[in-house]
Amino acid sequence: MSRVNHNAQYIYDVDGETVWEKLRVIRNQLEDRKIALALVNLNSEENRKKIIDKDSYEYKKYLIYKDQSEKLIQDCVNEVEFLTQFEAVLAAEAEKTRIPGKTDDEMYEINFFEELALRLVGSAQAQMLASGRMQEETIRRVLKNKQALQMCVDRGFLSPNAIQIAGPNLSIPYNYDTLYLENLKKED
Repeated sequence: MSRVNHNAQYIYDVDGETVWEKLRVIRNQLEDRKIALALVNLNSEENRKKIIDKDSYEYKKYLIYKDQSEKLIQDCVNEVEFLTQFEAVLAAEAEKTRIPGKTDDEMYEINFFEELALRLVGSAQAQMLASGRMQEETIRRVLKNKQALQMCVDRGFLSPNAIQIAGPNLSIPYNYDTLYLENLKKED
């Protein structure tokens, strides 16, 4: 039982390019940390009840690890407090873009289309900065995602001609992505 991430890692390194994805990940992390804290507290209480003999090996071991255990538990408590505060900030921000009537789980799914596009553009950007060009596999993936392709053109990673060159091969055949998203946004 100890701290999993530093606060800055939750802000900068934990998955999530969009507020909805970051919120989903942080909520999962928070739930996991709360469970871990509850389990360690339950285990600590059970161990204390078992130790009756002050001269036993178990009691002496308990005394040796007591300070370290308490510090690690406090680190987890602090982490849960930070995650609770950060989750509230993200939830307030995400709420601004909620589609009326949609649950959090539905919003995570609807939002993931944008999340994927931003991840692709992030990969393209990193490759452009590192080597001055995108890898072939990244270009293939960008060509399948209209939103990512447009963003790459807008940011100057690809020529404006890329959209015309992609032509009818652009995106999933029959625009399943668009049909699916429109259906998700309408359902109630």
